[in-house]
Amino acid sequence: MFKWLFFISTALIFTACADLNKSEQLERIDTMEDEVSEWSDAMNNFDSEAWILSVSDVEATVEAIKQIESDTISVQEALAMETFTNLQLEMLSLHPLLTRCGEGAKEVMKRLKKLKIDIDLGNGQRHKYDTYLTEEEAQVAILREDFKRYMQIKEKVENALPEAQKDVNAILNEHLPQ
Repeated sequence: MFKWLFFISTALIFTACADLNKSEQLERIDTMEDEVSEWSDAMNNFDSEAWILSVSDVEATVEAIKQIESDTISVQEALAMETFTNLQLEMLSLHPLLTRCGEGAKEVMKRLKKLKIDIDLGNGQRHKYDTYLTEEEAQVAILREDFKRYMQIKEKVENALPEAQKDVNAILNEHLPQ
């Protein structure tokens, strides 16, 4: 009898301790959800149609650059054309990164919602909740780095492209027959 009483008491203590972590665990989930939701909102505001049109314009300009036949361009002109083509590569890398971030955000949010329900209801293996949360935090950290890279590329291209386009247009006007 004492043995059963001991086991029941121990089980109740572990259950009570697991519930003590519940609010902290749910808070960790809320923090991750807020962060991922903020990224999703920023990515949803991305005008992909305008970006695609811009990429097409840049690609056409790069093709025009390739038609310059003169071997006597200045170093400044060469650097301007290189800057422009590098911006084109950055632009091309943005869409796959955006897709990866978007899909990653959806997957993380889906797992967080399920984990939140499990923790709230006490479903599953309670002793593994912290492990699951740590794994999700690691995934959010990876997603955070991808999102930062996305924002860096987007801002770099948006800020540098107009000036680079102006420089390259001047070079094209000078070196290509009208």
